[in-house]
Amino acid sequence: MAIPDSLTTAARVLADKVAELNREAADREAVLTRQLARQRTIVRLLVGVVACMLALAGAVGVALNGVANNTERLNASATVNRQKALCPLYELLLASNTTASRARAADKAAYDRSFKVIGDGYAALNCAEFKGDSPVLGSGD
Repeated sequence: MAIPDSLTTAARVLADKVAELNREAADREAVLTRQLARQRTIVRLLVGVVACMLALAGAVGVALNGVANNTERLNASATVNRQKALCPLYELLLASNTTASRARAADKAAYDRSFKVIGDGYAALNCAEFKGDSPVLGSGD
């Protein structure tokens, strides 16, 4: 039995279309493979960037904690140094607040304001606590 030419032609057309679809599928597969590789590279880069950012944030946190600790120690040290240097001076000045010295003052209000400022400085530095005694604050002697 002989195959009609139209059937042979239709089979060739069909075979050509199947071959063309195979080529298009291979081309699309190649494109998809390249895109997938590119996306994997981008994901790896993003994971690396996130890891670096987390490491940097951790390093900054450690550094800031160190700075905070150093600041606290320096403030405590400065307060002690101020107390050691200024408290004895404040005590001497406050001890000079006597009735006799106030009587010699030309401006009694200015004299009282001055000793108020000195007393406030003495209190601000907690000199009474630092020295372990009570403030002198104008006994009036």
